[in-house]
Amino acid sequence: MLAIRAGVRTSAPGPSWVADVRAALPQAPLAPTGGIGPGDVPGWLSAGAVACGIGSALTRGTAAEISARVETLLRSAHG
Repeated sequence: MLAIRAGVRTSAPGPSWVADVRAALPQAPLAPTGGIGPGDVPGWLSAGAVACGIGSALTRGTAAEISARVETLLRSAHG
């Protein structure tokens, strides 16, 4: 699958941006990146994003902290 990577830190105010783009371009799979935390993912996916890019918000800290954030993210992203 190909997806359009959209750097949201500077170009989009939030998940409503994905919904707006998808309304005009429903065939465009969007994957927002930048400034997205694990707790933000469900909102982005609900708005129509096919994936989210998460960097330091997910990977900072100890191995145990990272593992806990990944587990929480996976539970919340899959409903």
